[in-house]
Amino acid sequence: NYSMNYLDIIEKKKNNLTLTQQEINFMVEGYVKDEIPDYAMSAFLMAICINKMNYEETKFLTLSMLNSGVKYSFEGMQNVLDKHSTGGVSDTTTLIILPVMASLGYVFPKMSGRGLGFTGGTIDKLEVFENINLNLSETQFKDVLKKVGCAITAQTNTISLADKKMYALRDVSGTVDNLSLIASSIMSKKLAFLSDLLILDVKFGGGALMKTKTEAIKLAKTLVRLSKDFNHNTKAIISEMNNPLGHGIGCNLEVYDAIKVLKGEENNLSYVAKYICYLYLKHFENLNYNTAMEKIDQAIKSSKALNKLKLMVESEGGNSEVIFNEEKLLNYENQNILSNSCGYVCGIDAEKLAKIVVNMGGGRIKKEDKINFNVGVQILVEINQKVDLNTPLCKVFYKNPTQSLKNEILSCFKILNHKTKKNKLILKVIE
Repeated sequence: NYSMNYLDIIEKKKNNLTLTQQEINFMVEGYVKDEIPDYAMSAFLMAICINKMNYEETKFLTLSMLNSGVKYSFEGMQNVLDKHSTGGVSDTTTLIILPVMASLGYVFPKMSGRGLGFTGGTIDKLEVFENINLNLSETQFKDVLKKVGCAITAQTNTISLADKKMYALRDVSGTVDNLSLIASSIMSKKLAFLSDLLILDVKFGGGALMKTKTEAIKLAKTLVRLSKDFNHNTKAIISEMNNPLGHGIGCNLEVYDAIKVLKGEENNLSYVAKYICYLYLKHFENLNYNTAMEKIDQAIKSSKALNKLKLMVESEGGNSEVIFNEEKLLNYENQNILSNSCGYVCGIDAEKLAKIVVNMGGGRIKKEDKINFNVGVQILVEINQKVDLNTPLCKVFYKNPTQSLKNEILSCFKILNHKTKKNKLILKVIE
């Protein structure tokens, strides 16, 4: 029954010893109450990064962070769904999955983040719809949900307060890439949301947080195990993220991609989005893949899904006209980037392209950065497509791009004299 102090706890982790639940609680609660300074928390996070945490410690950390905020419950609502992607380039599956599932009678509340670094956040993309209000109160959020069946709001300050503070600190102290810190950050927010089934899209590859398949599987298993320990239904898919998922990188272009899928376009983006929808249908209705796909395609063909997106945007105060006139999203100065060699497109460097778009103003490096929705890169070729000299590879949406910018974009396209082995987009499901 000694009185704890943060220095002892930091020392203990520095010496690679296992922390107790009380010690982890002490650190998290103290930090949220401003009793533990940033510099001490940074040292604690760095000690975790270097010496790692075991599963029990990770679980206690998740619980402390979860308890630092409120929980959202959706009483009286049936089949409440949730999803989370660990972030990828040109990944707008949320804008497809929510309207599809809502049109099939499910309830889909979603709290999303803003983008930092090279993966844009869903909230930023939705601001493409003029005047949309994404800072909904809990009452407003639930009203939209009851009316439409799906609703999206920005992460509130009330869910996992600890994560909000710790995440900002990790960003500036080089302590982002640790499995326990990533897992507790994701799950402390997801477990605060009392859904009936959560599906996680854990990505690996150049354009993802986890660079290797092994790391992604390890993270997914940890997340699913944490969920089970907190009695929460969760499944995870492992998906590959070396090439951009959609054709567009940049807010307007990514929303354009999502609208095209809701209008029936089939591509990698639609495949991943529909696969996640299938997993929901398999869980609740015990449908096999083909039957589920028919149901999903019907929701798209009948325009029911597209109309749900329109209704959601309008219910949140946004202007929905680009949903039926998506070409308007491409209404900005642009020019083609042409191939300077012949052969087959063997790879498109997602991470490098995304960083170029961020530097063009299409993403954020610091929290306060303003995003230019109009800028971006739209890819015009597929993997293994044969290209000749001067075949357009992509369009760059930017005022007066310099030659060096064009060369940089060109260097993201790997063109070889043979086709490449295509990777499976979704490697496995972890339950």
